[in-house]
Amino acid sequence: QGQGQGQGQGQGQGQSRGQSRPQSAPQVEKRADPSEKSGKQYTREEFIAHYGPQEGAKKWRDASKPSKPKAPEKPETRADPSDTTSKKRYTREEFIQFYGEKKGSTMWTKAGKGQPAKEEPKKAEGPEKRPDPSQPNSKATYTKKEFFDEYGPKKGANMWKKAGKALATVEEKKADKPKAKESGPEKRPDPSEPKSKATYTKKEFIDLYGEKKGTNIWKKAGKAIAATEEKKPKESGPEKRSDPNEPNSKATYTKKEFIDLYGEKKGTNIWKKAGKAIAATEEKKPKESGPEKRSDPNEPNSKATYTKKEFIDLYGEKKGANVWKKAGKAIATVEAKAEKAKPKESGPEKRSDPNEPNSKATYTKKEFIDLYGEKKGANVWKKAGKAIATVEAKAEKAKPKESGPEK
Repeated sequence: QGQGQGQGQGQGQGQSRGQSRPQSAPQVEKRADPSEKSGKQYTREEFIAHYGPQEGAKKWRDASKPSKPKAPEKPETRADPSDTTSKKRYTREEFIQFYGEKKGSTMWTKAGKGQPAKEEPKKAEGPEKRPDPSQPNSKATYTKKEFFDEYGPKKGANMWKKAGKALATVEEKKADKPKAKESGPEKRPDPSEPKSKATYTKKEFIDLYGEKKGTNIWKKAGKAIAATEEKKPKESGPEKRSDPNEPNSKATYTKKEFIDLYGEKKGTNIWKKAGKAIAATEEKKPKESGPEKRSDPNEPNSKATYTKKEFIDLYGEKKGANVWKKAGKAIATVEAKAEKAKPKESGPEKRSDPNEPNSKATYTKKEFIDLYGEKKGANVWKKAGKAIATVEAKAEKAKPKESGPEK
């Protein structure tokens, strides 16, 4: 029994110790795929099975990189407009703390308007593309090479030119449309800040300077704007003319566009013909007049001129009307003196074009040469002179003879 017990106990104990407990499977590392927003995690083998050995290993490594926590956003700061010598910047709270609630808010707004706007990156330009004129309902565009591939060199070149002309017409219509003005209170630059590009409303002027001084500076700013606009040169691009072969179209084209469409020689001739038509039209046009402007008698050294409304805005209803009258008398005096001193003006001689028998338009010798070239223009000018001499001679012959005393 003792042996049995010992053996039994030994066997029982040995069996119970020797039996291994069910071991849990080793945990396999998983990581989230950086290219997925779901946050789902995968093993290294799954990365490689999905992306391939090389790309999968790279994605696995990238997945191990912990994402950097975002730095907290710093409050916006702006330079103080009244402190031009310092480069230090302040938060909105610091402006209000220094100037007080009302003036601090105004100065903060003023400081923000002086800050330059961020420039958007320019898009890279590729080869020019144009819509196919044979596909009016399509928005697709094609390069010159694609036109050639589709239609062949000759027809492709013509279709490319036709597409360019269609684009020019569309752009012309766009330019003719008046742009919608942005509605908001008028803004003007502060005359006391000549180097600043910031502009302010009348309310902002009054908030900053007070009712009376703010209103005066607002008027002064308006006068400065009027003087600047007067001096601005008008922007000029390449000259454009209507195509004489399209009498019902309002589209206009540059000389280059005429040559692209018709070729060097024919395009140049049609360009000249278009110029002649413009000259004839301008001759018939009545001159446009805008609101009358006069110089301010209180500014004898200034060349700026203002409308009656601008005088009243600056000086008030009664005084503005009186200064306007005074300015009118000064103009009348100057014109009277100039008229007395004027020699009689004679402009360059003009003649009718013999090639346009039904037209009443007349042209200078320079205009004949511009249209026909140096040699031919001079000949047509002479021919026009002979025609005038012939008409005058016929008119002289047709005059009745004057009868004098009997002899």
